[in-house]
Amino acid sequence: MNEKKLHEVRILSCLIAKLTKENKISSIIDLGAGQGYLSRVLAYTYNLCVFAVDASNIQTCGAQKYQFRTEKSLGLLRKGKKEVDDKSNELISEKKGGLTHVTQHVTTETLTNLISEWNKNKEQFNVGEVGDYEFNKVVNDNKNIVDGSCSAKHLKQDNNFLICGLHSCGELSSTMLDLFIKNEEIKCVVNVGCCYHLLHENENSKQENSKDEDIKCSFPLSKFFKEKNFYMGLTIRHLACQVPSRWSVQQESSIKAFEHHFFRALLQYILIKKDLVKDTPRIGKLHHRSFTSFSTYCNAALKKLSLPLNSITQSESEKYYNEFKQKGYMRKIIVFWTLRAMLGPCFESIILLDKCLYLFENNHVKEVKCFGIFDELKSPRNMVIVGIK
Repeated sequence: MNEKKLHEVRILSCLIAKLTKENKISSIIDLGAGQGYLSRVLAYTYNLCVFAVDASNIQTCGAQKYQFRTEKSLGLLRKGKKEVDDKSNELISEKKGGLTHVTQHVTTETLTNLISEWNKNKEQFNVGEVGDYEFNKVVNDNKNIVDGSCSAKHLKQDNNFLICGLHSCGELSSTMLDLFIKNEEIKCVVNVGCCYHLLHENENSKQENSKDEDIKCSFPLSKFFKEKNFYMGLTIRHLACQVPSRWSVQQESSIKAFEHHFFRALLQYILIKKDLVKDTPRIGKLHHRSFTSFSTYCNAALKKLSLPLNSITQSESEKYYNEFKQKGYMRKIIVFWTLRAMLGPCFESIILLDKCLYLFENNHVKEVKCFGIFDELKSPRNMVIVGIK
Protein backbone atom coordinates (compact mmCIF):
# COMPACT_ATOMS: atom_id res chain seq x y z
CA MET A 1 0.00 0.00 0.00
CA ASN A 2 1.12 3.55 -0.64
CA GLU A 3 1.25 6.07 2.22
CA LYS A 4 -2.24 7.44 1.49
CA LYS A 5 -3.90 4.03 1.38
CA LEU A 6 -2.03 2.86 4.47
CA HIS A 7 -3.26 5.94 6.35
CA GLU A 8 -6.87 5.29 5.29
CA VAL A 9 -6.93 1.55 5.92
CA ARG A 10 -5.27 1.78 9.33
CA ILE A 11 -7.79 4.33 10.64
CA LEU A 12 -10.96 2.96 9.01
CA SER A 13 -10.26 -0.66 10.00
CA CYS A 14 -9.82 0.44 13.61
CA LEU A 15 -13.21 2.19 13.54
CA ILE A 16 -14.92 -0.83 11.97
CA ALA A 17 -13.38 -3.21 14.50
CA LYS A 18 -14.60 -0.98 17.34
CA LEU A 19 -18.14 -0.94 15.92
CA THR A 20 -18.25 -4.71 15.46
CA LYS A 21 -17.23 -5.22 19.08
CA GLU A 22 -19.78 -2.71 20.40
CA ASN A 23 -22.62 -4.15 18.28
CA LYS A 24 -21.69 -7.85 18.55
CA ILE A 25 -21.05 -8.23 14.82
CA SER A 26 -18.55 -10.74 13.46
CA SER A 27 -19.19 -10.66 9.70
CA ILE A 28 -18.24 -7.82 7.33
CA ILE A 29 -19.39 -7.05 3.78
CA ASP A 30 -16.74 -4.93 2.06
CA LEU A 31 -18.61 -3.53 -0.94
CA GLY A 32 -16.42 -2.32 -3.78
CA ALA A 33 -13.48 -4.09 -2.15
CA GLY A 34 -11.13 -3.53 -5.09
CA GLN A 35 -7.68 -4.97 -4.37
CA GLY A 36 -8.85 -6.00 -0.90
CA TYR A 37 -6.57 -3.80 1.22
CA LEU A 38 -9.23 -3.04 3.84
CA SER A 39 -10.64 -6.60 3.69
CA ARG A 40 -7.30 -8.21 4.51
CA VAL A 41 -6.63 -5.98 7.50
CA LEU A 42 -10.10 -6.68 8.89
CA ALA A 43 -9.68 -10.43 8.37
CA TYR A 44 -6.09 -10.96 9.44
CA THR A 45 -5.51 -8.18 11.97
CA TYR A 46 -8.94 -8.05 13.64
CA ASN A 47 -9.99 -11.70 13.04
CA LEU A 48 -13.27 -10.82 11.37
CA CYS A 49 -15.01 -12.89 8.70
CA VAL A 50 -15.04 -10.68 5.60
CA PHE A 51 -17.18 -10.98 2.49
CA ALA A 52 -15.30 -8.88 -0.11
CA VAL A 53 -17.51 -7.95 -3.08
CA ASP A 54 -16.47 -6.21 -6.29
CA ALA A 55 -18.12 -5.93 -9.70
CA SER A 56 -14.79 -6.32 -11.51
CA ASN A 57 -13.32 -9.80 -11.86
CA ILE A 58 -9.93 -8.21 -12.59
CA GLN A 59 -10.01 -6.51 -9.18
CA THR A 60 -11.14 -9.73 -7.50
CA CYS A 61 -8.32 -11.75 -9.09
CA GLY A 62 -5.78 -9.12 -8.03
CA ALA A 63 -7.13 -9.13 -4.48
CA GLN A 64 -7.01 -12.91 -4.39
CA LYS A 65 -3.34 -12.95 -5.33
CA TYR A 66 -2.56 -10.47 -2.57
CA GLN A 67 -4.58 -12.62 -0.18
CA PHE A 68 -2.48 -15.66 -1.07
CA ARG A 69 0.74 -13.72 -0.43
CA THR A 70 -0.59 -12.42 2.88
CA GLU A 71 -1.64 -15.87 4.10
CA LYS A 72 1.67 -17.31 2.98
CA SER A 73 3.67 -14.65 4.85
CA LEU A 74 1.55 -15.19 7.97
CA GLY A 75 2.03 -18.95 7.79
CA LEU A 76 -1.66 -19.61 7.27
CA LEU A 77 -1.26 -21.90 4.24
CA ARG A 78 -0.23 -25.53 4.57
CA LYS A 79 3.04 -26.44 2.85
CA GLY A 80 2.91 -28.08 -0.54
CA LYS A 81 -0.20 -26.35 -1.81
CA LYS A 82 -0.53 -25.01 -5.37
CA GLU A 83 -1.19 -21.49 -6.72
CA VAL A 84 -3.88 -19.15 -5.38
CA ASP A 85 -6.54 -20.28 -7.84
CA ASP A 86 -6.40 -23.83 -6.47
CA LYS A 87 -9.65 -24.20 -4.51
CA SER A 88 -8.07 -26.81 -2.23
CA ASN A 89 -6.01 -24.24 -0.29
CA GLU A 90 -6.78 -24.70 3.40
CA LEU A 91 -6.24 -22.36 6.31
CA ILE A 92 -4.79 -23.68 9.54
CA SER A 93 -7.42 -24.44 12.17
CA GLU A 94 -6.20 -21.76 14.57
CA LYS A 95 -7.20 -18.92 12.21
CA LYS A 96 -10.18 -17.03 13.66
CA GLY A 97 -11.08 -14.70 10.79
CA GLY A 98 -11.57 -15.42 7.13
CA LEU A 99 -11.84 -13.77 3.74
CA THR A 100 -14.13 -14.64 0.83
CA HIS A 101 -13.86 -12.82 -2.50
CA VAL A 102 -16.93 -12.44 -4.70
CA THR A 103 -17.33 -10.96 -8.18
CA GLN A 104 -20.85 -9.60 -8.34
CA HIS A 105 -22.76 -6.47 -9.30
CA VAL A 106 -24.69 -5.86 -6.10
CA THR A 107 -28.33 -4.82 -5.82
CA THR A 108 -30.75 -5.32 -2.94
CA GLU A 109 -31.91 -8.57 -4.55
CA THR A 110 -28.49 -10.02 -5.39
CA LEU A 111 -27.06 -9.21 -1.96
CA THR A 112 -30.05 -10.82 -0.27
CA ASN A 113 -29.45 -13.96 -2.35
CA LEU A 114 -25.75 -13.97 -1.50
CA ILE A 115 -26.43 -13.66 2.23
CA SER A 116 -29.16 -16.29 2.00
CA GLU A 117 -26.78 -18.69 0.26
CA TRP A 118 -24.14 -18.01 2.89
CA ASN A 119 -26.60 -18.69 5.74
CA LYS A 120 -28.11 -21.74 4.03
CA ASN A 121 -24.72 -23.43 3.80
CA LYS A 122 -24.02 -22.66 7.44
CA GLU A 123 -27.19 -24.55 8.40
CA GLN A 124 -26.70 -27.36 5.90
CA PHE A 125 -23.60 -28.75 7.61
CA ASN A 126 -22.26 -29.35 11.07
CA VAL A 127 -20.31 -26.09 11.16
CA GLY A 128 -17.46 -27.48 13.18
CA GLU A 129 -16.80 -30.26 10.65
CA VAL A 130 -16.95 -28.42 7.34
CA GLY A 131 -13.62 -27.36 5.82
CA ASP A 132 -12.98 -24.37 3.58
CA TYR A 133 -12.87 -26.39 0.39
CA GLU A 134 -16.18 -28.18 1.02
CA PHE A 135 -17.96 -24.96 1.93
CA ASN A 136 -16.69 -23.10 -1.13
CA LYS A 137 -17.51 -26.03 -3.40
CA VAL A 138 -21.14 -26.00 -2.28
CA VAL A 139 -21.44 -22.24 -2.81
CA ASN A 140 -19.70 -22.49 -6.19
CA ASP A 141 -22.01 -25.28 -7.31
CA ASN A 142 -25.01 -23.11 -6.49
CA LYS A 143 -23.87 -19.62 -7.48
CA ASN A 144 -20.58 -19.99 -9.33
CA ILE A 145 -19.40 -16.61 -8.05
CA VAL A 146 -17.33 -17.22 -4.93
CA ASP A 147 -13.64 -16.74 -5.73
CA GLY A 148 -11.92 -16.91 -2.36
CA SER A 149 -12.14 -18.84 0.90
CA CYS A 150 -13.63 -18.19 4.30
CA SER A 151 -13.83 -20.96 6.86
CA ALA A 152 -17.43 -22.05 7.38
CA LYS A 153 -16.90 -22.61 11.07
CA HIS A 154 -16.29 -18.88 11.51
CA LEU A 155 -19.52 -17.76 9.82
CA LYS A 156 -21.55 -16.91 12.87
CA GLN A 157 -25.14 -17.94 13.33
CA ASP A 158 -26.29 -14.48 14.53
CA ASN A 159 -26.73 -13.29 10.89
CA ASN A 160 -25.55 -9.78 11.77
CA PHE A 161 -23.42 -7.93 9.22
CA LEU A 162 -21.61 -4.63 8.96
CA ILE A 163 -21.39 -3.26 5.41
CA CYS A 164 -18.52 -0.93 4.62
CA GLY A 165 -16.81 0.85 1.76
CA LEU A 166 -13.61 2.87 1.51
CA HIS A 167 -14.05 5.57 -1.14
CA SER A 168 -17.14 4.06 -2.69
CA CYS A 169 -17.25 5.62 -6.13
CA GLY A 170 -20.30 7.64 -7.19
CA GLU A 171 -23.53 5.66 -6.98
CA LEU A 172 -21.97 2.79 -5.02
CA SER A 173 -22.07 4.90 -1.87
CA SER A 174 -25.82 5.49 -2.29
CA THR A 175 -26.36 1.83 -3.10
CA MET A 176 -24.62 0.87 0.13
CA LEU A 177 -26.92 3.05 2.23
CA ASP A 178 -29.92 1.60 0.40
CA LEU A 179 -28.74 -1.95 1.11
CA PHE A 180 -28.27 -1.07 4.78
CA ILE A 181 -31.85 0.23 5.01
CA LYS A 182 -33.51 -2.61 3.12
CA ASN A 183 -31.65 -5.68 4.49
CA GLU A 184 -32.47 -6.84 8.02
CA GLU A 185 -29.20 -8.75 8.33
CA ILE A 186 -27.13 -5.58 7.93
CA LYS A 187 -26.98 -3.90 11.34
CA CYS A 188 -24.32 -1.28 10.68
CA VAL A 189 -22.94 0.76 7.76
CA VAL A 190 -19.58 2.54 7.50
CA ASN A 191 -19.11 4.49 4.30
CA VAL A 192 -16.56 6.93 2.90
CA GLY A 193 -17.78 8.16 -0.48
CA CYS A 194 -16.04 9.85 -3.39
CA CYS A 195 -16.49 10.84 -7.06
CA TYR A 196 -19.62 12.88 -6.46
CA HIS A 197 -19.71 13.86 -10.14
CA LEU A 198 -20.69 10.25 -10.94
CA LEU A 199 -23.89 10.45 -8.89
CA HIS A 200 -27.04 10.19 -10.98
CA GLU A 201 -29.67 12.92 -10.71
CA ASN A 202 -33.08 13.08 -12.31
CA GLU A 203 -32.82 16.16 -14.50
CA ASN A 204 -36.61 16.50 -14.37
CA SER A 205 -36.31 17.17 -10.63
CA LYS A 206 -35.13 20.71 -11.39
CA GLN A 207 -38.57 21.34 -12.88
CA GLU A 208 -41.32 22.34 -10.50
CA ASN A 209 -43.70 19.63 -9.31
CA SER A 210 -41.81 16.87 -11.15
CA LYS A 211 -43.36 13.49 -10.30
CA ASP A 212 -41.01 11.31 -12.35
CA GLU A 213 -40.15 8.49 -9.97
CA ASP A 214 -39.35 5.89 -12.61
CA ILE A 215 -35.71 6.96 -12.89
CA LYS A 216 -33.41 5.49 -10.24
CA CYS A 217 -31.43 8.37 -8.76
CA SER A 218 -28.50 8.29 -6.36
CA PHE A 219 -28.98 11.96 -5.42
CA PRO A 220 -31.00 13.10 -3.63
CA LEU A 221 -31.86 10.11 -1.46
CA SER A 222 -33.75 11.80 1.37
CA LYS A 223 -37.42 12.79 1.35
CA PHE A 224 -36.37 16.22 2.63
CA PHE A 225 -34.45 17.10 -0.53
CA LYS A 226 -36.77 15.21 -2.88
CA GLU A 227 -39.79 17.18 -1.69
CA LYS A 228 -37.93 20.37 -2.57
CA ASN A 229 -37.08 19.05 -6.08
CA PHE A 230 -33.46 19.75 -5.21
CA TYR A 231 -31.06 19.62 -8.16
CA MET A 232 -27.30 20.23 -8.21
CA GLY A 233 -26.14 19.42 -11.71
CA LEU A 234 -22.84 18.03 -12.99
CA THR A 235 -20.84 21.24 -12.60
CA ILE A 236 -21.69 21.63 -8.92
CA ARG A 237 -21.08 17.94 -8.24
CA HIS A 238 -17.63 18.35 -9.79
CA LEU A 239 -17.03 21.30 -7.47
CA ALA A 240 -18.01 19.14 -4.47
CA CYS A 241 -14.82 17.15 -5.13
CA GLN A 242 -12.58 20.23 -4.81
CA VAL A 243 -10.28 20.56 -1.78
CA PRO A 244 -8.64 24.04 -1.81
CA SER A 245 -6.84 23.34 1.47
CA ARG A 246 -4.46 20.99 -0.39
CA TRP A 247 -3.24 23.72 -2.74
CA SER A 248 -0.77 25.04 -0.16
CA VAL A 249 1.09 21.71 -0.06
CA GLN A 250 0.82 21.12 -3.81
CA GLN A 251 1.87 24.55 -5.04
CA GLU A 252 3.65 23.49 -8.23
CA SER A 253 0.83 21.28 -9.49
CA SER A 254 -1.75 23.90 -8.46
CA ILE A 255 -0.03 26.61 -10.51
CA LYS A 256 0.05 24.27 -13.51
CA ALA A 257 -3.64 23.52 -13.05
CA PHE A 258 -4.46 27.24 -13.08
CA GLU A 259 -2.58 27.64 -16.35
CA HIS A 260 -4.56 24.73 -17.81
CA HIS A 261 -7.79 26.51 -16.88
CA PHE A 262 -6.50 29.65 -18.57
CA PHE A 263 -5.71 27.64 -21.72
CA ARG A 264 -9.23 26.20 -21.79
CA ALA A 265 -10.94 29.54 -21.22
CA LEU A 266 -8.86 31.26 -23.91
CA LEU A 267 -9.48 28.44 -26.36
CA GLN A 268 -13.23 28.76 -25.80
CA TYR A 269 -13.03 32.49 -26.54
CA ILE A 270 -11.17 31.83 -29.80
CA LEU A 271 -13.53 29.02 -30.87
CA ILE A 272 -16.56 31.28 -30.39
CA LYS A 273 -14.92 34.32 -32.03
CA LYS A 274 -13.93 32.30 -35.11
CA ASP A 275 -17.40 30.68 -35.20
CA LEU A 276 -15.92 27.19 -34.91
CA VAL A 277 -18.43 26.07 -32.24
CA LYS A 278 -21.84 27.24 -31.05
CA ASP A 279 -21.68 26.00 -27.47
CA THR A 280 -19.13 24.72 -24.93
CA PRO A 281 -17.75 21.43 -26.27
CA ARG A 282 -16.28 18.80 -23.98
CA ILE A 283 -12.61 18.20 -24.77
CA GLY A 284 -11.85 15.62 -22.11
CA LYS A 285 -8.45 14.56 -20.83
CA LEU A 286 -5.32 15.44 -22.76
CA HIS A 287 -1.78 14.11 -22.36
CA HIS A 288 0.42 16.25 -20.12
CA ARG A 289 2.67 16.99 -23.11
CA SER A 290 -0.27 18.84 -24.69
CA PHE A 291 0.19 21.62 -22.11
CA THR A 292 3.80 22.54 -22.90
CA SER A 293 2.54 25.66 -24.71
CA PHE A 294 -0.78 27.21 -25.70
CA SER A 295 -0.25 26.48 -29.40
CA THR A 296 0.47 22.81 -28.61
CA TYR A 297 -2.68 22.72 -26.48
CA CYS A 298 -4.75 24.23 -29.32
CA ASN A 299 -3.57 21.55 -31.76
CA ALA A 300 -4.38 18.75 -29.31
CA ALA A 301 -7.82 20.23 -28.54
CA LEU A 302 -8.69 20.79 -32.22
CA LYS A 303 -7.79 17.18 -32.94
CA LYS A 304 -10.05 16.00 -30.09
CA LEU A 305 -12.88 18.16 -31.46
CA SER A 306 -12.35 16.82 -34.99
CA LEU A 307 -11.66 20.33 -36.29
CA PRO A 308 -8.99 21.17 -38.91
CA LEU A 309 -5.62 21.89 -37.28
CA ASN A 310 -5.27 25.05 -39.37
CA SER A 311 -8.47 26.43 -37.81
CA ILE A 312 -6.18 28.16 -35.30
CA THR A 313 -2.66 28.73 -36.59
CA GLN A 314 0.39 28.79 -34.34
CA SER A 315 0.88 32.52 -34.88
CA GLU A 316 -2.77 33.17 -33.97
CA SER A 317 -2.61 31.12 -30.79
CA GLU A 318 0.62 32.80 -29.68
CA LYS A 319 -0.84 36.25 -30.40
CA TYR A 320 -3.99 35.57 -28.36
CA TYR A 321 -1.98 34.04 -25.51
CA ASN A 322 0.42 36.99 -25.20
CA GLU A 323 -2.37 39.55 -25.54
CA PHE A 324 -4.68 38.10 -22.90
CA LYS A 325 -1.90 37.23 -20.46
CA GLN A 326 -0.58 40.79 -20.72
CA LYS A 327 -4.08 42.12 -19.96
CA GLY A 328 -4.11 40.13 -16.70
CA TYR A 329 -6.65 37.49 -17.66
CA MET A 330 -4.44 34.73 -16.26
CA ARG A 331 -4.71 36.33 -12.82
CA LYS A 332 -8.46 36.80 -13.23
CA ILE A 333 -8.86 33.10 -14.05
CA ILE A 334 -6.88 32.17 -10.92
CA VAL A 335 -9.04 34.40 -8.71
CA PHE A 336 -12.26 33.15 -10.30
CA TRP A 337 -11.27 29.48 -10.03
CA THR A 338 -10.17 29.90 -6.42
CA LEU A 339 -13.46 31.51 -5.38
CA ARG A 340 -15.32 28.83 -7.30
CA ALA A 341 -13.38 25.96 -5.70
CA MET A 342 -13.86 27.39 -2.19
CA LEU A 343 -17.55 26.56 -2.55
CA GLY A 344 -16.65 22.87 -2.96
CA PRO A 345 -16.84 21.92 0.73
CA CYS A 346 -20.26 23.59 0.95
CA PHE A 347 -21.59 21.46 -1.90
CA GLU A 348 -20.02 18.33 -0.42
CA SER A 349 -21.81 19.11 2.85
CA ILE A 350 -25.15 19.10 1.01
CA ILE A 351 -24.46 15.65 -0.45
CA LEU A 352 -23.41 14.30 2.95
CA LEU A 353 -26.42 15.90 4.66
CA ASP A 354 -28.74 14.23 2.15
CA LYS A 355 -27.23 10.81 2.95
CA CYS A 356 -27.50 11.36 6.70
CA LEU A 357 -31.12 12.53 6.41
CA TYR A 358 -31.91 9.42 4.35
CA LEU A 359 -30.75 7.30 7.28
CA PHE A 360 -32.46 9.48 9.90
CA GLU A 361 -35.77 9.17 8.05
CA ASN A 362 -35.74 5.40 8.57
CA ASN A 363 -37.26 4.34 11.90
CA HIS A 364 -35.01 1.27 12.20
CA VAL A 365 -31.82 3.37 12.31
CA LYS A 366 -31.09 4.38 15.90
CA GLU A 367 -27.84 6.28 15.40
CA VAL A 368 -26.25 8.27 12.55
CA LYS A 369 -22.85 9.96 12.64
CA CYS A 370 -20.86 11.92 10.06
CA PHE A 371 -17.35 13.17 10.79
CA GLY A 372 -13.89 13.68 9.32
CA ILE A 373 -11.83 10.55 9.83
CA PHE A 374 -8.67 11.05 7.73
CA ASP A 375 -6.09 13.80 7.47
CA GLU A 376 -7.58 15.98 4.73
CA LEU A 377 -4.16 16.78 3.27
CA LYS A 378 -3.42 13.07 2.83
CA SER A 379 -6.92 11.96 1.86
CA PRO A 380 -9.25 14.73 0.54
CA ARG A 381 -12.41 12.62 0.70
CA ASN A 382 -12.21 12.17 4.45
CA MET A 383 -15.83 12.20 5.65
CA VAL A 384 -17.25 8.95 6.98
CA ILE A 385 -20.94 8.19 7.52
CA VAL A 386 -21.82 5.64 10.21
CA GLY A 387 -25.31 4.21 10.66
CA ILE A 388 -26.40 1.76 13.36
CA LYS A 389 -29.74 -0.05 13.65
